Amino acid sequence: MLLMGRRLAIPVIPADELLRLWTENRMAEKRATGLFSEIVAYVTTAGDPTLPGVRSVIVKLLTQKGQHIGTVRDIKNADGTLRESHIHDYTLRDCSRVRVVQKQELTRRLRRPRPTSR
Repeated sequence: MLLMGRRLAIPVIPADELLRLWTENRMAEKRATGLFSEIVAYVTTAGDPTLPGVRSVIVKLLTQKGQHIGTVRDIKNADGTLRESHIHDYTLRDCSRVRVVQKQELTRRLRRPRPTSR
């Protein structure tokens, strides 16, 4: 049964390790040449009022056979040009997935009340 809105338990790795894996497998190059299909999963405007028209776009990358290979967050300017791109997760050759901790997860962890000792 598919449960909507629940996160899978994907192992978290350091951002530099995820970037190394991404680069090692030439993911940016493959994306730029159109080797992957892209599905826009979510779009929101920037929360910073000094960035009018800037949008955050979550994009799922799929292989030619439709396998989800990775997810990126693209930050796009008002004119549609790419401002920056961040890797969220990546599917390894053995079909396991890895990801980095996202900013909102860190914020939630920091806001959780710490247990008090008695």
